[in-house]
Amino acid sequence: MTQSGKVQAISGQVTARTPEGQVRELHVGDLVYENEIIETSAGATLSIIQPDGNLLALDANEQLLLDESVNGTIDPTDANVQEVAELQQAIVEAIANDQNIDDLLEETAAGQETNAGPAGGDAYDFRAGYHAGDTSAGSVGAYLLDSENARTEYVYDQYVGDEPDAEAVIEPPVQEENLPPTIEVTGATIVEGEAEAGTVAATFVVADADGDVLSVDFTPGTNEEGYYEIVGGEVVLTEAGADHVNEGGELPDVQLTVTDGQDSASDSASVTIDTNSPPFAEDDTASVTEDSTISGSVADNDYDIDGTIVSYTLNGETPEGITFDPKTGAYTFDASSYDSLAEGETQTFNIEYTVTDDQGATDTATLAITVTGTNDAPIANDDTLSATEDTPVTYTAAQLLGNDSDIDGP
Repeated sequence: MTQSGKVQAISGQVTARTPEGQVRELHVGDLVYENEIIETSAGATLSIIQPDGNLLALDANEQLLLDESVNGTIDPTDANVQEVAELQQAIVEAIANDQNIDDLLEETAAGQETNAGPAGGDAYDFRAGYHAGDTSAGSVGAYLLDSENARTEYVYDQYVGDEPDAEAVIEPPVQEENLPPTIEVTGATIVEGEAEAGTVAATFVVADADGDVLSVDFTPGTNEEGYYEIVGGEVVLTEAGADHVNEGGELPDVQLTVTDGQDSASDSASVTIDTNSPPFAEDDTASVTEDSTISGSVADNDYDIDGTIVSYTLNGETPEGITFDPKTGAYTFDASSYDSLAEGETQTFNIEYTVTDDQGATDTATLAITVTGTNDAPIANDDTLSATEDTPVTYTAAQLLGNDSDIDGP
C-alpha cells in the first residue's frame, strides 16, 4: 500500500481505519497509508507530514480519507516557505499545549472543503505545511481495535528509508495459547459384601484456567467391564461392579480424561476393597422369675468369621437389676425389684447391644429378658386388743387385717 505520511504531532485519541475495516490507534511517528480514514475523537488534534513535506492538520471530531485528492502533490511554492515553517512550529506547540489549531491556521492552497469523507459525507479540513518535525522513518501502531473496541495486537512492516511505495504487511493476530484443563481423581474404599449399584468408587475435581466448557469420560480403553459409571462428580459402581466386589473380586483403577475441546488431561486412582467381614450378632433370650437372679452371655452366639470381637456395648436405657461386662458380653439380671408382678404375670425387657470387631466393623442384636411373677406370701402383723371384764367386745375383719398385707393383691 502507498504511504500517505507520518504522524508529526497528536493529542487525544486518533484512529486510522483500513479499507478492510481494521482500526488502529495512532501515535507520534506512526505511518498512515492511502485510502485509510483518519478520525479524531472529542478534544483530539492531529498533524501528519506527507512524504513531500506537506502538513495535514485535523481538529477534534473530524475525519479525513487519504485518497488521491489528499495524496496529490501540492506545490510548496504556493506559500512562503518561511511562513509555512513558522505555522508548522506553531501547530506543534498548540497541540502540545492542548490549544485549538483552528485559531492558528489560515486557509491553505489545498482548500478547506472536499468531498473526501466516507460515502461523500462531511467535508474534511486539511492544510499543507513544511516538514520541520520528526525525521524518523516512522512506524505503524501496535494495536488494532475490533468492532467491540477491544485491542487486538497486529504487526506491520514499517516504511523504511525513501521507499514511498513500500507496502505494509498485516500479520494475523497471535492467538492466545490455550491452557489445558486439569483433573484430579480420588479413589474410595468399598467394603466387600456391602457393595451395591450406586456405591461411590471414586470422586474427581476438574478445572480450566480459561473457563472453557469441560467434558469428562473414561479414558479410552478403560472400564471395558462396565463396572463403573459417571454420575455428577462421582464414579459409582454399576450392578455388575457391585456383584464383582461382593464375590471377592478386585476392581480396576478408575481412569478419567477431561477435555476442553482443544486439549485434554487424564488422571487415575485405585479403589480399595475392604475385605474385612463385619461381625455377626445374634439375638438372645432369657427368662427369670421374680426375686430370682439369672446369668448368661450374649457372646455365646455372636461371631466374626475373619477377626475377633473386641467389645460389647449396651445401647440406650437399661432396666434395673442388669449388670453387663463390655469385654466378654457376660451379664447378670437380678429380678428382685419386680415383686409387684402377680402370679403368672410377665414383663419383658428388650436390651439392644452392639458388637465390634478388631477392624472397627459392627453389628447389633437384642437381649430379651422376661420376668414372670410368682405368688408372694401375705404378711400378717400382730394386733393388740383390750376389753373390760364381764363386757363383750366385737372386732371387725378390717380392724384385724388393717396392718396385714399381700404384695400380689388381696
